[in-house]
Parts: sequence; C-alpha cells; structure tokens
Amino acid sequence: MESITIHSSSTIIPNLPTPNLTLSLSEADQFRAWAYSTTVYVYKFLDAAVVVDTLKSSLSEILVPYYPFAGRLRLIVGSRFELHCCAAGALFIEASYGGTLDDCSDFTHADGLRKLTPKVDYNSPIEDVPLFVVQVTRFSCGGLVIGLNVSHTLVDGVSAIMFINSWASIARGEKTAKSILQPSHDRNVLQAQKPFSPPRFFHYEYHVLPFVIGCSDYKEEKMK
Repeated sequence: MESITIHSSSTIIPNLPTPNLTLSLSEADQFRAWAYSTTVYVYKFLDAAVVVDTLKSSLSEILVPYYPFAGRLRLIVGSRFELHCCAAGALFIEASYGGTLDDCSDFTHADGLRKLTPKVDYNSPIEDVPLFVVQVTRFSCGGLVIGLNVSHTLVDGVSAIMFINSWASIARGEKTAKSILQPSHDRNVLQAQKPFSPPRFFHYEYHVLPFVIGCSDYKEEKMK
C-alpha cells in the first residue's frame, strides 16, 4: 500500500458548554495511561465531502454528553494521572489515497491498517495529546475509511461501542445528543479503597477456606 496524503487536521470541540472538572482513573488505567484502542470502518461508496462535514458536526454534538472525549490526561502528585474534562477537543484528520479499496485486500495487513488510522504523538506532553483521534481517508474509487484511536482511559470495549453507535445515530439524523442513551461519568466505584475501609464487593474465590477440624494450620493438614 502506497503512502497516505494528509490534507488537513482540525480540532473538534463540543458545540455546547460542558462541565470543567477532573475524573479519577482506575488503578489499571494508571498502569497504561498511553494505551489507545484502534478501530477501522470501511465504506465502498460515499460522498466524501458530505460525509466529512456530517462527521464533524455530529462529533461536535456527541462530545457534549460524552465530554471526557474532549478532555486531556493530566499528571498529578505521585506520578499518577487524572482525566481533565476541559473541552480541549478531539482531533479530526482528513487524508486521501490514490489507489482503490482493492489495494488493501481484506484489510488484514498490519502496515496498511496503520496508515489508515490516526497517529498518536507519544513525544508530546501527555497534557497536550487528544484522547480521541479520527482519520477519514478518501480512496480514488469512491471508497472511504474511517480510522479511530481512543484512549483506553476513557472507555472499555462496551462503552466505546455505545459511543460509536450514538455518534452514528446523530450523524444519520435519527437522534440528537439529548435523545441518546446518556452515559454515566461517575468513577467513584473505580477508585482504590482507603486502608481498613469495608470492601465494596465480597469475592468468595479469594476467601480463605477453614482448616480441617483439629488442625490449626496447613502443615498439620498435610500430616492428616
């Protein structure tokens, strides 16, 4: 696959005011704050000019209820991170490829897929890196590929699909940002517990089993 030509990049911000606040990250997200998940959507024949304008406007709308997607990670005390919901926006890249979709075969070649997905600049300060990046690539045959990179600190697989489906519903004109299933951004349940606080969930699989009657430790059990 030949090289992709990047034509423009723009920042898409929520089209209405959103809360300016910080959200905590789970311990798992603290471990790999730079992790991004990639998704590619392929369409054979679309009016690229209309699609790009629709994607931009609908993205600006969906970023209102999903305002963390327009935020940034921020380094705090103890080399930890938090999610700053600051409406800095998502990055939208427009690109083109001189060949056809057939050149990509079945889209299983890793190098080709990397060119169709937006790059994440890991050399920039983490506070400046968008958490959601979109690349729309036009093909000479009329095909269109939408590549997405989303920070794993924002969503897991299920919530990522909920976001994409809601964005698509708005883009098709079926729903508005107010009529979609509204996401919950409460992350208190993901916070690490304070010392000596009661557990939120009891995991029976980790509960220590009682010793055999007449034994006070596992060594005595082995002798039985």
